[in-house]
Amino acid sequence: MCRKSRTPMGSILGAMPALALLTGAAPGGQLAIVEGRITSAESGEPLPYASIQRVGTRHGTIGRDDGTFRIEGLAPGPARLRVTYIGYAPRIEEIELAAGSTVRLDLSLEVEPIPLPSIEVTSWRLDPGAREVVLDKAYPAQVFTTHGYSLIRKGSLFTSDLYVDGLKRGDVSVTIDGERYPNACPNRMDPPTTRVNPLEMETVELHKSASAPGCGLGGLVSFHRELPASDWRTRGSVSGTGLGSEDLDVAVAVDRLSYRATGRFVRGGPYEDAEGRTFAELYGYRENTRHRLGEVSVYGERGEWEHGIGLSVSDDILFPYLRMDERRNELWNVHFGVRGHKLYVNHTYHVMDNALRAGPMLMETVARNLTVGATGGFYEVYYRNWDADNRFVTPVMRIDNHLMPDLHRASAALSHRWRPASSLELGGLVGLERQWLGDQGRLAFHRQYHSAAEDAVVFVPFGLTASWSRRMGP
Repeated sequence: MCRKSRTPMGSILGAMPALALLTGAAPGGQLAIVEGRITSAESGEPLPYASIQRVGTRHGTIGRDDGTFRIEGLAPGPARLRVTYIGYAPRIEEIELAAGSTVRLDLSLEVEPIPLPSIEVTSWRLDPGAREVVLDKAYPAQVFTTHGYSLIRKGSLFTSDLYVDGLKRGDVSVTIDGERYPNACPNRMDPPTTRVNPLEMETVELHKSASAPGCGLGGLVSFHRELPASDWRTRGSVSGTGLGSEDLDVAVAVDRLSYRATGRFVRGGPYEDAEGRTFAELYGYRENTRHRLGEVSVYGERGEWEHGIGLSVSDDILFPYLRMDERRNELWNVHFGVRGHKLYVNHTYHVMDNALRAGPMLMETVARNLTVGATGGFYEVYYRNWDADNRFVTPVMRIDNHLMPDLHRASAALSHRWRPASSLELGGLVGLERQWLGDQGRLAFHRQYHSAAEDAVVFVPFGLTASWSRRMGP
């Protein structure tokens, strides 16, 4: 059934003038145009891309690169045009627009400097054996290999170990914003250099000297977190490998109000060689077990305060060139800081065994590492407790071995850099360190092989550097 409209035609026609007023159109369609040029009152030069707006309406435009502008479709009547340009005082001009007219309006603006908050730019010189590199958002293994460091892969993903100038990972300290992250595994299966979330980090410093805070015998690898943004910002990365190895790495970071939340998940399997042989065929594994890694963290700043917390868990990382594999690794960390001083705690629980491989004997190591420290611009104080138990089980015997007999380390160090001349810079570090055994019963065992073994020892670590430089060219 069709229903007829009850709206009178006269009512529609009567509403049209009111509609024209609401839309800014003049009766009969006669609209006005304003055109002109915006220049600087000081120099007379044109001001490109100035903003011209009719006050109280949405009518406006952006000037051309020669300072000229043109606004069409303006309703007749009195109008106020507002002209703005960065670095110049705004100007409002009142004009009268006649229906169908074109009004010429050339305006000049007075210079008005804009006060901005001061920006302090600081710089520092790294010592001769150091280099700071900006990290790419895909994990940059090439950062190490192109600067004199070696990452030797010992199996599937996350098995690369760090070497530098003949010194191995245990001789090179790894820190994140001054926080120490030593290995819990006696075989260095948990290298932090290959497990940082690249979306969290901004730069990495590579030190080959021993005069910087936190340095080991072979130097220091120092990661630096990127500061979280105050506005909403979301970043993510997805990477993977195919063919001989199937790995998928997904990471995401969300910033808001100077806080950052990150997450990462990795899953993959052991690679195949050029002939298509798997780990099961090459290295005696029962099957081609897949590995997993998951990480979450929250990091933020409030004024002079900073704080963060993180958790990383991995399972079944295969090390075919060693006798055992990483079956479980759990690392958590917490830190608080204020005015450049920081207190941090991290703990690692690590399990490795050979249960994924065919063989008559089970070998297992359970290790734990606790690190508590405080660090600032010129000092470092930290305490470390490292403990690891071994067990070997066969059908006819069982051997338990306290591999790391509840080792304790307490250390304090001071560092300083000074420049006695414009071209000469000196650096130095001195500290005091004490190490001792918590399991006194193991001392007798060690004295069977080394009669001078002691249950406690004190060290005085120190390092000195000197650099001379001169300007090249003009």
